[in-house]
Amino acid sequence: MIESPRKSKNIIKIEFDHKDQFNGIFQNLNRQCEGNAHLGKVIQITSSGDKLNNCYEIINKNWNSRWFTKNCNFSWWMVDFKEMSVSLIGYSLKTYTEPGTGYPHLQSWIIEGSNDKEHWERIDTQEPNNYLKGSGYSKMFELSRPTMPFRYFRLMSNGPNHEGSYYLLLSSIEFFGTIYL
Repeated sequence: MIESPRKSKNIIKIEFDHKDQFNGIFQNLNRQCEGNAHLGKVIQITSSGDKLNNCYEIINKNWNSRWFTKNCNFSWWMVDFKEMSVSLIGYSLKTYTEPGTGYPHLQSWIIEGSNDKEHWERIDTQEPNNYLKGSGYSKMFELSRPTMPFRYFRLMSNGPNHEGSYYLLLSSIEFFGTIYL
């Protein structure tokens, strides 16, 4: 059971680091467990289906590969913060660095939060855009206000990617906000 943030004794605030947009909540948790926080069982990361590599790899800041789902609309990636909850203020995404063009980089997506995996609250919606249309592109997305604390967050593709397929493909993801322990 997740404690109410008002009752939590420990909180960790992790603001945007504009010099290093992949030094946030996931890197903090990775440092605490001296490795990948999913493998350390601090958090659990799942997806709608891994086609290439493991979905938990994209929280490793210096990972130099890519992960993607099967080719189906509304593919998703989800994190369960288990005994913690997080109030999100923003996130960063990075595409895979590859030669050539026409890679299936994200074009539109939704970020949602939940405390029970049944009822989801939409946190951010990105309509078709070119923010991630290229090799090694990254961008920080600041929310208009902090979210309420959630245990679960889900990133879901919302339409075709830049290649016209439905793969959800990322090289890195990072969250910023407040962790309630």
